[in-house]
Amino acid sequence: MNQVNSFTFFVGFIHYCIWMSALNHVLTQKFSRRPMLLLELLWYPVIYFVQVLALPYLSILRSMGGLLTLGIPVAFLYKDRFSRRSMVLIIVLATTLLVELILAFIFPSQILEEGLAQQPLATQIYGQTVYIFILGLAMFVEAQLLRRYESSLSRRELLLYTLFPLSHLVLLAGWFRFLAINPK
Repeated sequence: MNQVNSFTFFVGFIHYCIWMSALNHVLTQKFSRRPMLLLELLWYPVIYFVQVLALPYLSILRSMGGLLTLGIPVAFLYKDRFSRRSMVLIIVLATTLLVELILAFIFPSQILEEGLAQQPLATQIYGQTVYIFILGLAMFVEAQLLRRYESSLSRRELLLYTLFPLSHLVLLAGWFRFLAINPK
């Protein structure tokens, strides 16, 4: 069950562009604009096809797609301190998870149970449009806030701000696991 088609690739690429735009706005790039853009554009198809074609559906590694998709570029394409890069990555992933939880309240339960990729194309387009709009808005607000307070935070404060969304990610992962075991 790979669900590979041009629509999912295109939508995933838009999500990736939103994430990378936020990261580029907040973090200091190692390379000039053109090589950075080229590396970012080449990375997405590679990781997409590795995740979709090489990793089994519903595997642990495939479910960590956001971490693989964004974690590797954050590790190698930016020159900020490790603590800052880690904080920004965790906040971006936590914000993405928050957007997905918001969508869980918007979409009917039938769509959530079957999965958006199993819906008719019109429903997929509607769902992805809503998701892209909310994700773009959330990443814009997040990038603005992180840029505004970047110089006034100490390492200790950065660590505390990183642990807060990380703890929530762990709690939400446990909650989702509980719901998967006990669906009703």
